[in-house]
Amino acid sequence: MKLTLAAALALVLGCTRGAPPAPAGTNMDSNDVTIHEGGQARLGGGFDVGASNFWEDGGQLTCALTFSSPYRTERVRQGQVLEHAGRRLEVVRIQSAGGGRGQVVVRELAPPGPGSP
Repeated sequence: MKLTLAAALALVLGCTRGAPPAPAGTNMDSNDVTIHEGGQARLGGGFDVGASNFWEDGGQLTCALTFSSPYRTERVRQGQVLEHAGRRLEVVRIQSAGGGRGQVVVRELAPPGPGSP
């Protein structure tokens, strides 16, 4: 029994170590949040962001982000920085996920400092 358990553990650990690295450009900052199409994420302080309606526009994948407090929906592109209710969000990545659904990665940025445009 101990030998079987040890062999299974070695196999699992070996698979984890042998897993291929993430594709280039997928490194995520600790402030990055992935939202799947039709889902939402709570960023703190009662601030929710939802993602929907993924489609190509001008050869680039876009999606609609819906914000709470106060309610607002905006179509966004990768690289866009948005301000809403005193918070700043960067759209890090928009991509197709499995099953024909999309996902978007957003990053909360520090609020603009005094005197910033």
